Amino acid sequence: MNYSITPCTIKDVEALQLVASHTFIETFSEQNTAENMKGYIEKAFALSKLEVELRNPHSQFYYVRINDEIVG
Repeated sequence: MNYSITPCTIKDVEALQLVASHTFIETFSEQNTAENMKGYIEKAFALSKLEVELRNPHSQFYYVRINDEIVG
């Protein structure tokens, strides 16, 4: 198994949105209603919000990849 940790860039914003929302759903869906989850995900993981965060020099995001596939 070949794994790596790589920084996210602005060109990765859609992949970041996907992995972030998936991780959030897996972690918190049992403690929340579907309506609350949907509302939070739409707000917290909006592409425009993630783009601002990725452009912030004080924020850092990384992917974990296994065999070039994003897993976290």
